[in-house]
Amino acid sequence: MKDMSTGTSTVEEMFASLDLSSPRSPDELRLLVETVDKRFRESNELRRESGLRHSRSQKKYFEEVRPLALLARHLFADGRDVVCEPNLEDAKNYDAIIRSSSCKKSMTPLYVEFTYAKDGYDESLRMEVLYDEGHVNLFGRVTRTGTRRARLDINIENEVVLRNDILKKQLELILERIDKKAAGQYTSAHILVVVFDDFTGFQSPDELAQLRSSIEASRSVAALKFRALYLLGSSGQSFLEFDLGTSSS
Repeated sequence: MKDMSTGTSTVEEMFASLDLSSPRSPDELRLLVETVDKRFRESNELRRESGLRHSRSQKKYFEEVRPLALLARHLFADGRDVVCEPNLEDAKNYDAIIRSSSCKKSMTPLYVEFTYAKDGYDESLRMEVLYDEGHVNLFGRVTRTGTRRARLDINIENEVVLRNDILKKQLELILERIDKKAAGQYTSAHILVVVFDDFTGFQSPDELAQLRSSIEASRSVAALKFRALYLLGSSGQSFLEFDLGTSSS
């Protein structure tokens, strides 16, 4: 890989060399994620560049390819007779397709749609403070003044936030993403995967049971046209499945 002084994105080169769009088995996807994790762990340069600028390939990897690997691990434990193919084109209404790898084609293809339960702008402001000051409160209220052109001043309160308030906010974000996808053009061949932060949010068995009850009681879920809804923790550990009662079309 070239050094950053050349002006070439080493992160972009890394992801290009891995051919993210290639069809892979669940085991091959797992190995891909392990490879990327290892490269980031071993390279301060990659971690720094990744934090400073988000290339398209990097965004696609973390928002579509990595969660596809985590999803496949939960849905297809043995990994046999399954191939997962990320869709890195923005024009189509799915982020990946999962199908049978056998010539018999016994498995109905699943079209996977990923969405993230997060406030992207809020998160970007916290990241700016983190890189400027070396630390940031993950839950404190964010205020900003000015504009990016005329100087944007960001203030994040260093306050203690109650656990219930953290979970309430995360539930609101999850339901917002479900509401948005309910208005989209999807079919019973699609599955919806809402990725949420289980490092700081819902994570314990009791909290996940609380999350399940809240989702099942929501009117948002009833409006979904998908075959199934999955809530996937970004750590890969938390996983909830909701059968929406639709059949293949």
